[in-house]
Amino acid sequence: MRIRYLALMIAEHASTRALDALTTLALIRLLDVSSLGTLVVYQSWVAILLLFFPALENVLYREHGKLKAAGQLSRELAIYRKFNVMKLGFALSLTFFGALVPVKDVDFGRRLAALALAFAVPLSQALYGIFREPLRFELRQGVVVLLNGLQRLVLLALVYAAGRLTGGAIEPIAVAALCVYLVFGGLWATVSDKLLLEGKKRARVALKEAWPRIRGAFTETVLWLHLSGAIMGAVQTLDVYFLSRTSTPLREIAAYSIALKAANFFQLLSLPVTQAFGVYLGRRSNRHDARADRRAAVFAVAAFAAVGVLVIAFGFTTAEPLLGFLAKGKFTPDELANAVRFFRPMLVGVVVLSLGYAPGTYLGSRGD
Repeated sequence: MRIRYLALMIAEHASTRALDALTTLALIRLLDVSSLGTLVVYQSWVAILLLFFPALENVLYREHGKLKAAGQLSRELAIYRKFNVMKLGFALSLTFFGALVPVKDVDFGRRLAALALAFAVPLSQALYGIFREPLRFELRQGVVVLLNGLQRLVLLALVYAAGRLTGGAIEPIAVAALCVYLVFGGLWATVSDKLLLEGKKRARVALKEAWPRIRGAFTETVLWLHLSGAIMGAVQTLDVYFLSRTSTPLREIAAYSIALKAANFFQLLSLPVTQAFGVYLGRRSNRHDARADRRAAVFAVAAFAAVGVLVIAFGFTTAEPLLGFLAKGKFTPDELANAVRFFRPMLVGVVVLSLGYAPGTYLGSRGD
């Protein structure tokens, strides 16, 4: 069971990374350089803003076993749904008011579309988390793999179709993406309720009742889990944000961001293994075997280090053809050479960063 679960977790992340990479490639090929540069600038903004969108479902990585044993899991998930509605309203407000800020002489319509598209990708995954994470803990990983893959296939198809039919305009591409996320939000909710509730009614909690639990979660380790993940995400795009505040042309920012996206793709193995480790700890939260948990964390770090050496060797060897393929026809030879030069130290940084994933997950789940 453990091997099958880990294989499905790796399959989920592999398909997610591959299809996300294809969607990114489609956007690179479809959008003009100005729109592409605006999008990556907003993606760096969003990485910082995600600090203000904590995921309460991270509680499950610490307390799933306890909540289920006490019969409180359904009520807990109802509280997460209340909080999701609050996050969605906040995100819509930020999208509109953020688009009012000028960016390199880009008009408001393109700014709004680019910011909505930049926000939609990470935020939709965060909003789906209240449906997706319980399925993981109930070992319904096959369903998670299927829905994740289907969502991304539909997104890729509609984004590509919208771009081709409109000559690469970012506005219809953003509308197509938002429609996909809306439809699949409903699908995730329906499937999750059917599989987890098993015919029982969904628990309902008034905001007045939910608020003490929401507020209490912010004083627990879950807050630090969120901040750890959000800060790591922000740090990985903070350089793009600072570049956007200088006189650096959008062409150069776009080339730099392609190198960054390519380097981050090599987290393909470390992320699913870390997530599987978190599920393992969460399901064992009602046990008390600290020695076995620490051994698992040490083993994960050692495995990440060994794989990291291979990743660096492979990435350094394939840097030029890889980035040449991603940026085909978009940049001059000098801009592409700069992207390759940026990519190699970025890849080393990604590998070093991954060494902290397992210890961070362990401390978040077992630390006080």
